[in-house]
Amino acid sequence: MAEQRDVNARAVWWSAAGLAATIALVLIVLAPFQRASRIGAPTLSAPPPALQQNPADDLRVMRAAEDATLRSYGWIDRDAGTIRIPIERAIELTAQRGLPAR
Repeated sequence: MAEQRDVNARAVWWSAAGLAATIALVLIVLAPFQRASRIGAPTLSAPPPALQQNPADDLRVMRAAEDATLRSYGWIDRDAGTIRIPIERAIELTAQRGLPAR
């Protein structure tokens, strides 16, 4: 067998020229859209984060509210007859009555 050339230089050159022409054509066609999008695009900014001003005070207030709930009587659902009792009383009642057996 006779040795053949590996690459057809003319085909490579025409392929590169065709690729360059295609890229240039795409850039020319899309250029008006680029300019229009820069003019009409509003600048958006995100709102600042809502940070706690004093986390220690917030935690203290939250724990005080939770403690008040744990140490007081109150309705959970009046229609269903569900109430809330202080946690100390619930522990006493559980110790007296025991837990239900399976």
